Amino acid sequence: MDARDQFQASLVTTSVTTEEDSELLLGSLVQFTTQDSVDEVRSISVELRAVHGQLELQNLSAVVLNSAAVTGAAALSFVSDSSLLSQALTDNVMYTPGPGFHGRDMILVQLTTYDSGDVILSQSLDVMVTATTDAVGVVAPSVLAVDEDGAVALTGTHLTLAGVPACECDVNDHNFLGTLVSLVVVSTEGTLACSDSLADAVQELSSTRLQVTGSPQAVDAVLSTLTFTPATDFNGEATVDISVTNIAADQSATTTIVIAVAAIDDPPTIAFDLCANVLATEDTATYLGGASIVDTDASSTGLYRVSLSARYGTLALNSAATPGVEFIEGNAESSSHIKVNGVLDDIRALLQNITYLSLIHI
Repeated sequence: MDARDQFQASLVTTSVTTEEDSELLLGSLVQFTTQDSVDEVRSISVELRAVHGQLELQNLSAVVLNSAAVTGAAALSFVSDSSLLSQALTDNVMYTPGPGFHGRDMILVQLTTYDSGDVILSQSLDVMVTATTDAVGVVAPSVLAVDEDGAVALTGTHLTLAGVPACECDVNDHNFLGTLVSLVVVSTEGTLACSDSLADAVQELSSTRLQVTGSPQAVDAVLSTLTFTPATDFNGEATVDISVTNIAADQSATTTIVIAVAAIDDPPTIAFDLCANVLATEDTATYLGGASIVDTDASSTGLYRVSLSARYGTLALNSAATPGVEFIEGNAESSSHIKVNGVLDDIRALLQNITYLSLIHI
């Protein structure tokens, strides 16, 4: 009596159903019958192959994997004793359709005797994978860093569709054809900009808000070129909020990037109240107005040094403010060269009124 007489097998069912991107644990896959007079335990080779998905054994205790087999692949090949075969093929094989796949798949099932190669079963199991709306997502770094008054690209930010990066999706793939997504990006404490070559695809672009609608690939192309520029002299934490919506499914995903803006010490600036050129009369004090010092990084206790000099005359300052400053050179009453140290408020007070006295006729 050959193996085909001793062991008879058939699929319990010829069709199963699952959803796109969902795992399916196959229940009782194969049913066996043997001749009552046969008590011999034999080794059975099992070949399982999925056309559009992957297969994985949940429990390996009843099987011996072939050396070339990898559990979690399109094809599985293993050997099991006939007495354990039902255990190996019941609630033990997990099927996962390929990312984004929907439609009809097949799992080819073949059983042969290990020693003689006699075919016991060769059938296919139909797997109907029903379509679901592909979930749209957005991947982005949680934190990016930039110096004050600098700019940073939103590197590492991209859209996904059904878990696949949009830039890797084939625009002709039936899984993605006709999908429209809407992207909204909003920034705080800074402005947004995208590549000029993609600006025509953008429906709205203000200094702090961008909106674009299109295919996942087109929207992702805009997102990949975005840069953020902190507001002038701002340092601290800024944010970029990103929201993407699958329009047909009304399904959205959001994320926030924190922009850590590092402080940079800006040099102070000085300006006179009057214009740069003033007409003076020989031997007559001429009022030059006041001088203002601006320092966006100023502290109340920080020391500043200010130098003033007149090439052909002398300068006089607000003498009432002299107790708050230290004169390194000259004095407040009349000096050609003045150099003082002090905190910013005291120096500002000292420079409120400046007069110039010419010593020669020019």
